[in-house]
Amino acid sequence: MSPTLALSISWLAVLGASAEPSADAVVDAGPFVKIYDPSVGEAEPWYINDHCFVRGTEGKWHLFGITRQEPASPLDEDNLAHATADSLLQQPWVKMPFALSVAEEPWKETHLWAPHVVFHDGQYYMFYCAGGADHTRYKIHLAVSNDLTNWERHADNPMAEDGFDARDPFVTRIGDRWLMYYTATSKPDGGNHVVACVSSTNLTHWSDRKVVFVDPASGTYGGPTESPVVVRRGDTFYLFIGPRGGYDGTDVFRSKDPFHWRVDDKVGHIEAHAAEVVRDVDGKWYVSRCGWGRGGVYLAPLTWNDGLDEAESNVPVPAGESPDTAMALYRKAQQLMKQQQYNEGYATAQQAMSLFAKENNRLAWMMLESIELEKVRVTVHFNMGPRERKPPEIGIIRPVSFRVWSKEPDARVLEVLDFEIGYFGGRPGTAALGMTMGGAHANFGVMPTDTEYKEIRARALELIKDRHQ
Repeated sequence: MSPTLALSISWLAVLGASAEPSADAVVDAGPFVKIYDPSVGEAEPWYINDHCFVRGTEGKWHLFGITRQEPASPLDEDNLAHATADSLLQQPWVKMPFALSVAEEPWKETHLWAPHVVFHDGQYYMFYCAGGADHTRYKIHLAVSNDLTNWERHADNPMAEDGFDARDPFVTRIGDRWLMYYTATSKPDGGNHVVACVSSTNLTHWSDRKVVFVDPASGTYGGPTESPVVVRRGDTFYLFIGPRGGYDGTDVFRSKDPFHWRVDDKVGHIEAHAAEVVRDVDGKWYVSRCGWGRGGVYLAPLTWNDGLDEAESNVPVPAGESPDTAMALYRKAQQLMKQQQYNEGYATAQQAMSLFAKENNRLAWMMLESIELEKVRVTVHFNMGPRERKPPEIGIIRPVSFRVWSKEPDARVLEVLDFEIGYFGGRPGTAALGMTMGGAHANFGVMPTDTEYKEIRARALELIKDRHQ
């Protein structure tokens, strides 16, 4: 079934108890539609519990989550489910092999719960609860991947330890720091059910624990502060937690402070267990549901009645097919070259460059960036080597040129500014592709990260402005 046809049919099939959005709710959901059934191909029914969505750089959607055959047995949930789709609303998603399985030694994992994936500087970070023998020091682990298929546990695990049964990590960037929200109790051996938060500057070292939400209910196992999701819309922060008002219930709380919500701040209720919030490539918002005995994963339109639809959010709109697809091809070419499959690597590189240049109206792929000024257009061109058909020699970086072009169609060169940028060398795994001005040649070198690229761009602006004041 084509994605277009699937979309037209999907919203006719209303599943679950959720009705039309409530008129007085700030946050509400429409009808839920089933998108994934983990029982397909299995001899018995399976379930999905806490899960997450991520759109890969190749343009494909990925779902990761707790999974097991029915009936539910949470301490025996030893694998993380993986499913893919070409579009978020595709029916059905395609079942893939497990993303990760429990590793007893040396990691001492006892189960795998509640994965959450973020993308940063060309790498995917999956945070998940790995359990442990001591429920007062439950472990949250990290695995990393370049392709959303092959995952490697981080050497510095665990990322966090807390009780009682600390779990359900949700990681997001607020300001200049990464924040990890998770469910816990006020004391490691039990107490009020809370949402806790730790922070990091690099996604691998976490500290500064805070309690951001306290529920009047107390206990150890379970509790009504599970599956936290934090959404920023402008200067307003929404906290989704559950189960509340029954197994299939998520409450939404609103605050101006990402480190403090109160029970009285409730602004919505969604009939969903372990709800996740996701945006599609068209910017529309959706919320998911799942759970034991629920037969899979469902999506519903998420409605905001806060007047903040144009505000910035920590839940970005996923990029469209370009440059995502070009980036995916770039990474594929990178791997092919490392595997010494040079002919296929070059063909893939040229495909990536032509796609990016064509669909983004650029002179070349990735190596060129136009900066509009009042009188001139600056094109940043990274001159790198080597150009021979061999794997990238990590550490080789040549001077960076800033060519000043006229705005006439012939793009006549007015001026060339050169200076050395040597501190980007020696970054393993950052081999990059480039394209010459004539568009006929692909070369490989060392590519700076997105953050470093922005630094180069800012430096170019400063130089050009100094020359043309």
